[in-house]
Amino acid sequence: MLNYSNKAYVPLRLFAESSRALVKYTQASPETDDKHIIDIHYDAEEAHSEQTSNAAGNKPLEDSRELQLQDMLVSLLLPHMKEKLAEVYSDVISIPPVVNPDSVDVKSIKRVDAFRRFDFLITIAAQPIVGPHIPIGEDVLTYRISPAGVELKNFEHLRGPDKDDFLPNYQNLLK
Repeated sequence: MLNYSNKAYVPLRLFAESSRALVKYTQASPETDDKHIIDIHYDAEEAHSEQTSNAAGNKPLEDSRELQLQDMLVSLLLPHMKEKLAEVYSDVISIPPVVNPDSVDVKSIKRVDAFRRFDFLITIAAQPIVGPHIPIGEDVLTYRISPAGVELKNFEHLRGPDKDDFLPNYQNLLK
């Protein structure tokens, strides 16, 4: 939570999702009169039976072995992602971005060689943040994971940062 000019600010998405609301964010565009739109919908039955949306997309409400393994893989890749994103964003922001594991979406995992060969390509989408959960971009990273280690094979910067996403007291984070 942030207290600024006698007003309390909370990370809306995090707050809404923790109460099982469905959150949909639409980037500013001419169709939205150049305004960002955040739709928050709470339907107890829908929230219980369907998936809830978070910064990385749809995530299941229930745990599974597959989800546990993906989360473990993301946790192991986090230091590599933070290093690359700090390098990429160093030209546009004054502090390194933060990558929350729950804002990382595993797009694909492929075995490079034949069955039971321990050589994989994993593609993940990340939404780094700064300050009180200010999204600064969207990026897609592909890593090769093998017995030789972890190697970044491809990096794609999709968008960000957008100056309009920053509150006035956080504008100083932009270079």
